[in-house]
Amino acid sequence: AGAAVSGKCVPRLVDRRTYVRDGRARTVTFSIRLYTLSELTSLLRAVGFTIERAWGGWDGGPIALTRNRMLLLARKPR
Repeated sequence: AGAAVSGKCVPRLVDRRTYVRDGRARTVTFSIRLYTLSELTSLLRAVGFTIERAWGGWDGGPIALTRNRMLLLARKPR
């Protein structure tokens, strides 16, 4: 799913969860913006960070479309 922003499709993860407590159900919707490595790199560089490393998960593997995580190590000079 995606949302249109300035004519561009922006990828989002939409998750609906239902919680039941004391016999009452409450449904909550979460919407999370998904970023590509190039988008995150551009955003971080625009505010003075440099990207030192990037991983595709906590196991230290490479970034890939089949991975569900992206970790970046970025530093900002003092």
